[in-house]
Amino acid sequence: MPEHMTRVVTSPEPVLYVTVRHQTPGQQDTVSFDTMRDYFLPVTAESRAQAEQAGISLTGFELLYDQVLTGENGLHGVRIVYNYQFPTGVMHTFDQTAYANQDSSVLYFLLIRCTASCYRERAVELDNIASSFTVRSKA
Repeated sequence: MPEHMTRVVTSPEPVLYVTVRHQTPGQQDTVSFDTMRDYFLPVTAESRAQAEQAGISLTGFELLYDQVLTGENGLHGVRIVYNYQFPTGVMHTFDQTAYANQDSSVLYFLLIRCTASCYRERAVELDNIASSFTVRSKA
């Protein structure tokens, strides 16, 4: 993952990251809607509890949006929007879309990160970007 996505730095502009990840057979077996939700940061209650037990300090979690997505040829995924407060005290919004092809051998991932105020100000633009994320998988 590029450093600018994982650093605790406040940026006045949105940051976008897109990746395609080919899965090993063992990884394919673990793909679920929840693992897609937890792909970047812990989002599910179980994953957040595990992070807390491991001493990872993430605060201010708010789930703003959660939608299961389906597409052609067995394509399936989730789009979630959530907030986390960084240790600097600044709230950040993450707009995350993850898809898997029919046999989960390939994951497609889009992440938009911005301060919460930036996300609110540019909500229409950022929603248009996330909504236009298109995957055409043959498998």
